[in-house]
Amino acid sequence: MFKNYLKVALRNISQNKTFSFINIFGLALGIYVCIIINLYVYDDLTFDHHIDEPENVYRVVSNDNSKDWISAVTVGPLYPIIAEEIPEIEAATRIGGYGARIKRADIEIPDSMSIFRRALLTDSNFFGVFRPNILSGESENPLSDPNAVYLTQETAEALFGDEDPIGKALEISFIQDGYVAGIVENNPFNTHLQYGVIMTMDVSLNTMWWDSWENLTLTGYVRIKDDAAAQVVEDKIISVARTNGMTMMFTPIMQPLLDMHLKSSELRYDAFNRYKSDFSIVYSLIAIAILILLVASMNFINLSSARSSKRSKEVGMRKVVGASRTQLSTQFLIESVLYSIFAMTIAISAVEVSLPHLQEFLNKRLDFTIFQTPVFLLGMLSASILIGLISGFYPALIISAFKPVNTLKGKFRSGKGGAILRRVLVVVQFSISISLILGVMIVISQLNYLESRDFGYNKESIVVVPSFDQNITMQSDLFKEQVLNLPSVTNASRVRQMPGRTLPTAEVFFDHRIGEHGVMTDEIFVDENFIETLDIEILAGRNFRKGSVSDSMSSVLMNETAFKMSGWDTHEGKSIIHVPAEGNDVSLNVIGVIKDIHFGDARQTIEPMIMHYFPMNGLLLIRAEDIEQTTEQIEVIFNEIWPDRDFNSFTFEQAFSFQFFDERNFAGKIVTFAGLAIFIACLGLFGLATFITEQRTKEIGIRKVLGSTVSSIVFILTKDFAKWVLISNLIAWPITYYAMNKWLQNFAYKTTINPILFIASGFIALLIAILTVSFHSIRAANLNPVKSLKYE
Repeated sequence: MFKNYLKVALRNISQNKTFSFINIFGLALGIYVCIIINLYVYDDLTFDHHIDEPENVYRVVSNDNSKDWISAVTVGPLYPIIAEEIPEIEAATRIGGYGARIKRADIEIPDSMSIFRRALLTDSNFFGVFRPNILSGESENPLSDPNAVYLTQETAEALFGDEDPIGKALEISFIQDGYVAGIVENNPFNTHLQYGVIMTMDVSLNTMWWDSWENLTLTGYVRIKDDAAAQVVEDKIISVARTNGMTMMFTPIMQPLLDMHLKSSELRYDAFNRYKSDFSIVYSLIAIAILILLVASMNFINLSSARSSKRSKEVGMRKVVGASRTQLSTQFLIESVLYSIFAMTIAISAVEVSLPHLQEFLNKRLDFTIFQTPVFLLGMLSASILIGLISGFYPALIISAFKPVNTLKGKFRSGKGGAILRRVLVVVQFSISISLILGVMIVISQLNYLESRDFGYNKESIVVVPSFDQNITMQSDLFKEQVLNLPSVTNASRVRQMPGRTLPTAEVFFDHRIGEHGVMTDEIFVDENFIETLDIEILAGRNFRKGSVSDSMSSVLMNETAFKMSGWDTHEGKSIIHVPAEGNDVSLNVIGVIKDIHFGDARQTIEPMIMHYFPMNGLLLIRAEDIEQTTEQIEVIFNEIWPDRDFNSFTFEQAFSFQFFDERNFAGKIVTFAGLAIFIACLGLFGLATFITEQRTKEIGIRKVLGSTVSSIVFILTKDFAKWVLISNLIAWPITYYAMNKWLQNFAYKTTINPILFIASGFIALLIAILTVSFHSIRAANLNPVKSLKYE
């Protein structure tokens, strides 16, 4: 019996090529998108799962007691103490990270053969917390020697090829040189802790930062014992921190390692967690996958029920010769499942072929091998059967209910119920598509608003060139001087902080140190040209004076927000108490108040800020009339001063745009998925238009005989579809408005939702629908009426 079902199903699929193509291709496209999204989501949900017993590892972050935010970094000296004093902690480590240029020191090689890798500065407890697999070298007491360096497999191969690297000397920029003590296994791509080099922090030139109880400078982790309660451990960490002098401004709290990737969007100074995502993105992608699969399944239901009349005589004959309704339903369900299996096979093959090319678009390295395991292949087969059964259930129910007497007499007509269902499904399909289009428009509008709003200064026509090192102040002065001599350069300034990044903070008191807590303020270190280069308005007082020792040692500028928070009437004669990382409090004179500027992360609100005079090494901001030509001239000067260093530059606007790279990348994905949803819906609309046009062929012939024009017939055939799409807009608009308005609440600065976007999304959907249906409408309207009247 099953063999007969299968044979008949395959014959029907092959005999209805257009219908079969639309159904299989539409389902395959929907399943393809679902697989891609599943791979993406699976990668996010398994971040850091490669670490041994990851559920026992926690990152220690710092809750700001005076503000509503959390810092991803903590104080350095906390970790050796808690590892010793808290018995529930198995190991505790602190990490600093640097981008370092590395080359072999055992043989003479040019600097051009060096490689750039991320170097972790840590301690020997790193291996106790993260337990990386040591493939060769010292494994008993790693990092016990301050000069010991551990390389990943990839880094070792890049430096030494097939040679044994153990014991060989390395030269590492910014950090004391060392030797290869061991090789560790490469990290997977879905981990927050990406590095090529591990070395002890004892070799750092800034060891004061590791020992400061006041400054939050390092990322810290603990591994607790299996039977330990996280809350108990956290309470003990807080107690140890307070006992040993950690600033009262912050409270250490424990964040599970497995929460880091998807629950850290609000954390500041989260440099190690560069590739973090958010559960809202995961949920959005899952919703999109379900919606696209729904659109594809609705196509199948729509087309199958619409074409039911084509198979009415076949059903009538089968019933006459004794086929039961159950047997007929089984027959049509098997056909539906076959469509689904064919579609799944095509989708899986397409994913395997296209995945290498999708990596850049998705900005993620996805592993397809998981879908080649028996468990997942069985899951895919089960999913195919389930999709086929769900999609084919209603058409099978309708077709198997036909009465043989009516169908054999040719009196069968599809009922009103089927027509209503088809209209409902088309409306739902386009409601989904319009919602996706409108959502993307609002996301792009918000990102454009964030980038183009008033930042409090002029960020156009500025080139940023990193020009700092440990001991090159004189060269930096020379570099700035020669750049200012270029005819197209109007001004140049040095600043220590990267524009568009989270700024460092400091605790300050206004006038006198009163109480336990001061105010946490952002800090920027600049030279005397900074205000002029960026066209920042000074509201009161003066700018820094060039070469002024007093300005460098004991003066600051403050922004409007800090001034308002101080409660002062004037800045004149006022000072702040600055709490440094080390040593005693410092009194600093306030020499001026500047307009609020947004120099740091543009997604965050403007905080109180102080500006220090620091005319030394840093980023050089260069305002020029011709960016492209000036950059070429700057590169020539740079290479003359530092022939062994790589030139790097970017525009000020690029620095801020980079903040929104992830958001724009995600918006690009949504645009693509929305386009696919529209395309799949149009496939169904194309097939449905074919069916309806065929049903009304005789009517069209009669209308033409009676004098109807081609344009009037096209209008009659397309107006119903246009009406359905307009109804879809009325459903999609309020739902999307509610969802996107809620999304906008996550931003400190947000755009207003422009009504034009609603009209535009509706017009786009309507235009696409009319163009899709018009193909059949125009062809039918141009058909010779004699042929139309003879059509059966």
